[in-house]
Amino acid sequence: MRARVANVLEMLGASLWFVPGLLVAAGALCAFALVDLDEALALRPGHTVPLVFGGSPEGARSVLSDVATSIMTVVGVTFSITVVTLTLAAQQFTPLVIRQFTKDRGNQVVLGGFLATFAYSLLVLRTVRTEAAAPFVPQIAVTGGIVLALASIGLLIYFIHHVASAIQPTTIIAHIADETQRLIGR
Repeated sequence: MRARVANVLEMLGASLWFVPGLLVAAGALCAFALVDLDEALALRPGHTVPLVFGGSPEGARSVLSDVATSIMTVVGVTFSITVVTLTLAAQQFTPLVIRQFTKDRGNQVVLGGFLATFAYSLLVLRTVRTEAAAPFVPQIAVTGGIVLALASIGLLIYFIHHVASAIQPTTIIAHIADETQRLIGR
């Protein structure tokens, strides 16, 4: 039984969907929590608080939709180029390069961070109301979306550096040697 649980945990850790899935769930929870906080504080459009988004409902929609659109574009282009790069590296060195990529926690966190930002932006976007009687701009939540977009820029820079380092022959050989040692130890 213990070996079976260890196998499942290892498979989850090596999958490219588990950690990103957790981060998307965390992004969704943050979106709901910050929108609830905005509703509780009842900040009105036009009332500005330092360092918090103070725009109109249209401005909030524009910011959030731009964040969601740009994040998905970055994810699509970045990971497409990465897959091509990894395919070429796998042909030259070993097919284990692909497995190392999907198993790498840094890659999982980057993908999860991008997807969490996308999910967060969409969930906050749906709460912006423009009715004349009761407009609602979740100012703190929109600010959170901007912060996540800036954090995604950092994730992109990290990812490019990380992948460039990971496909170097010395790194590939070191990973194979480490995994071989680990398997011999088991």
